[in-house]
Amino acid sequence: MSYRRSIFLINKGFQLRFAFYVCSWLFALSLIYPFIIHSLYEYFIRYMSIDPRGPSLVALQEVRKQMMWLLILLQGLFLAITFIISVFLSHRIAGPIYKLRKHIEMAKRGIFEVVRFREKDHFKELAEDFNDLSAAIKSSQKDTQSAATHHIERALEKLAGNAGNAEVQKELEQALNTLRVKEH
Repeated sequence: MSYRRSIFLINKGFQLRFAFYVCSWLFALSLIYPFIIHSLYEYFIRYMSIDPRGPSLVALQEVRKQMMWLLILLQGLFLAITFIISVFLSHRIAGPIYKLRKHIEMAKRGIFEVVRFREKDHFKELAEDFNDLSAAIKSSQKDTQSAATHHIERALEKLAGNAGNAEVQKELEQALNTLRVKEH
């Protein structure tokens, strides 16, 4: 059984904005072709009106050659512009994901730092969610350490009068000291 995605706009604001940018640039850049075609026809009409017998084959071949070089040059320019815009836009996408990944790797080692994205970066909600998760984990760890400290302290109080449990008492005191260091 194959998986079908039922929701196509996962991040609606981002996806629609990205599509608008790409489509608007493609639309703007594609307006040059009608201009070129119009200019080409104008040239042929003007050229044919000068010479009633029509343009010579050599002249048409030269015009075709010049037109092809112009189209190649313009297409290269458009591709370069599109590439630069795409790199810029993708940086605003890839940068936050990269930064979040680094913070996740740090969190695996127990280091929870606040994630901040640049103002124009996308996916700011991921940074907020990660920061909320980090705060919840820290709070849970503190609660667990506090409860463990309390239980060890109570166990030590019970062992205080028994000389036969000195070794157990020593280990509990070491555990308690370890927990107290981690709390601060």
